[in-house]
Amino acid sequence: MSALRKVLVVDDDPVVGKSYDRVLTDKGYSVITALNAVEALERMREAEVDLVVTDIRMPGMDGLELAETPARAPALDPGADRHRLRHRR
Repeated sequence: MSALRKVLVVDDDPVVGKSYDRVLTDKGYSVITALNAVEALERMREAEVDLVVTDIRMPGMDGLELAETPARAPALDPGADRHRLRHRR
C-alpha cells in the first residue's frame, strides 16, 4: 500500500479547513490545516507536504506571498513586516 498524500490547507476561516479535511480525508488524503501563512510555514517545516491549498486573502502574509516563500525558510516572526518577508531570499 502506498503512503497517504499529505495536503496542507491554509485558510483563516476554520470552517473551510474542516470542510477540506472532511472531503479529502474521505478520498484517502492526509490533511494538515493552518489558520495563517506563518502557521503554514511551521507545518511545512515539521512535515513534507505534497500539495498546498491556500486562501489568497488572509491577514498578514497572504496566500500569494506564502506561495513565493521557500517551505524550508527560517522561522518567521508573526509580527514581521511585509517588506522583510518579501526580501528574505
